[in-house]
Amino acid sequence: MSFDGKISANVCTCCGQQIPSAGRLTLRVDEKVLQLCNAAFEDADGAGAEHVDVAHLLMCFARDETTRSLFHHFGFDADQMRETARQWLARQDATERRGW
Repeated sequence: MSFDGKISANVCTCCGQQIPSAGRLTLRVDEKVLQLCNAAFEDADGAGAEHVDVAHLLMCFARDETTRSLFHHFGFDADQMRETARQWLARQDATERRGW
């Protein structure tokens, strides 16, 4: 796999695997999920990110009390998830600033 520094909407940023596009879809989602997705977009925009990353969404899920309790129920540490997402975004930001 070669990486030219450009993020493709059809390639996973973690592993480089091709993600087939199904075209434009209209999805119906739970109101809470929609709120958290919108918050992730706002956070990414506020941080000057070029795109919304899964880490933005994880950070929103990890700070919301309802989803925090779900994480806890399934044995996940929401604070650790939020910190890991923050570190991922910091590395991503540093990489983008270097032009990689």
